[in-house]
Amino acid sequence: MLYKVLGTEVDANGFLQLTNMKLTDTDQTGSYRFTKAMDEALVFDDKFSSLVQGAYPQGLPSKAKAGSADYVKAQQTHQFRYYLDKKNNDALRATYPDEANDLERIKRFNAEHSYNSFVGEKARYHNKYQGNPEDYPTHIDQYGENYKYVSSGSGFHTEFIIDKKGSLVSQWNAYEFDENGIVNSDPNKVYTKEEQLQLVDGNSVNYAENSDGTYHDKVDADPVSEYDPKVRKEVGKEWNNPSTNSKSKDYFDVKGSENRANKRLGE
Repeated sequence: MLYKVLGTEVDANGFLQLTNMKLTDTDQTGSYRFTKAMDEALVFDDKFSSLVQGAYPQGLPSKAKAGSADYVKAQQTHQFRYYLDKKNNDALRATYPDEANDLERIKRFNAEHSYNSFVGEKARYHNKYQGNPEDYPTHIDQYGENYKYVSSGSGFHTEFIIDKKGSLVSQWNAYEFDENGIVNSDPNKVYTKEEQLQLVDGNSVNYAENSDGTYHDKVDADPVSEYDPKVRKEVGKEWNNPSTNSKSKDYFDVKGSENRANKRLGE
């Protein structure tokens, strides 16, 4: 019912479009808007995640036939999380417009909310690089490390990725909308390296309650390879995740990542 009301359509490039949502200020056709209030935005993530868990207790299907009703529904469910990310990005900035940057906005939210505050989380999948393992240190020197923050109340559903300057990293920083709020999903569109980083390192709402066990993989991580739009698949081919092997030249200190993220919250 929700998908029907919002006008969800998967286009020819495998990209979920919300044809009945007003996603930009210039959108001339959308009938509905997401909330711009942070409290309401987080509650929506929690409630929708509960619906997903009920509909997919074993995770999103990995063997559904492409084009089948089950496949399309799973694809819509997977990609809808990205629109929840946009909702959260917009709500964070709308709720705290006077803060210097997005990290300061998260700090402000935390100061006002003892429950469901944001905490640091490991961010290995949000620090991708191009080339060989020996190229990773140079990449970090140039672009800096990204930090991950997740909600801590009713699950770790809401997620923000923050760069070295304190700004949100999100695929929505790279996409273009037309006057009707439709995203240009052309997988052949040329993106700059900086835009590609927004596409591959950005935030992603988690439907699982936490990262323990296998459910997070089955409902949040694994569906990316099957149900992502073509544009993210194409761009992602050129990017690698750093290694957890301490002897590798592209070693990523997972625990250190979480600690550094939390340290930034206290600065």
